[in-house]
Amino acid sequence: MRHSEDTDEKIDYSFVGVAACLHVDYEHVNWVIDTGATDHMTSLSSCLSKMRENGNNCCIKLPNGDQVFVAQIGDVHLSNDLTLVDTLVVPEFHYNLMSVSKLCRDSKCLAIFGDTYCLLQDYVIGKER
Repeated sequence: MRHSEDTDEKIDYSFVGVAACLHVDYEHVNWVIDTGATDHMTSLSSCLSKMRENGNNCCIKLPNGDQVFVAQIGDVHLSNDLTLVDTLVVPEFHYNLMSVSKLCRDSKCLAIFGDTYCLLQDYVIGKER
């Protein structure tokens, strides 16, 4: 994904956690692990399965203050046992955000942060994801 140097495309790191690169079945996609986001977001509809249109015409506010509509909603499969459910497709957004709170709630896991890593662990059986 290409990022320009325009001010409105720079991410505000005051609301972002740790950056990570995760493997999606068919391509490498960079994700930002965001501890403040309420939803997962991407501009890459090609990453999604179970896609559906945004029937509620909901919109989100970009870091530059602009409000934009969510084009589609779907799931992103990061691994066999880890899925980002109800990921919002926002074509104008230039990053892929993974909401820590939504991921932990939907996947029944804990996020443990170290200085250079984020560990996701199932809180029922203790299995690392």
